[in-house]
Amino acid sequence: MPRVASESGPSPAPEAALGGCIVVIDDQQTARSWVQRALGDEFRCIVTASVQEFFEVALRVQPDVFLADLEMQPISGMQLCRMVKANPTLASVPFVLLTARYTTEEKVMTLGAGADDHLPKAIAARELRERMRAMIRLRSALLRAANLEGLVQQRTQELTAATEQLRIAQRLEAAGQLAAGVAHEINTPLQYLGDSLEFVAEAWADVTKTLTGVSQN
Repeated sequence: MPRVASESGPSPAPEAALGGCIVVIDDQQTARSWVQRALGDEFRCIVTASVQEFFEVALRVQPDVFLADLEMQPISGMQLCRMVKANPTLASVPFVLLTARYTTEEKVMTLGAGADDHLPKAIAARELRERMRAMIRLRSALLRAANLEGLVQQRTQELTAATEQLRIAQRLEAAGQLAAGVAHEINTPLQYLGDSLEFVAEAWADVTKTLTGVSQN
């Protein structure tokens, strides 16, 4: 049996066994069923029928791709795309639009609204799966880039902290050397003064001894 998610919730099949998580929104039951059949064997496919349900699921499962109907009502797929891209938690998830009309003008408008791909509803299931694989690879690349950027920032902060610690150590070492030099300069005259006083004391003792001997004679 195909591993698909019902509209009431995700499939119990292990997510690791699937090729990624795709959240689908379409206001037509026929379209939702077709997407489930086309993608359910390879991906964890969660279909939703309303914008409220879409955001509840999206924020809960953090999917790899969004797949939305462009012409749905009352909020169009293009409007939903703008809402998703304005949400910091969901903005990095690739957003793909399906449309019954596949004109160049419409494609330009949807891509300009932030969509990552724009596909006709008449697309073959095989091509749709390949497009989803491409979007999941894009998602993985974005996550790796974000992780790498975070690692670079962390290493930069660590290097900055280590550099500052080295500067502090160098300043402390310089202060220690200065203190030792000052102490040496202070101790040298004191040592000289001590030696001089000792010489004077010995000389005075000699003088006193001499004077005592003279007075006795």
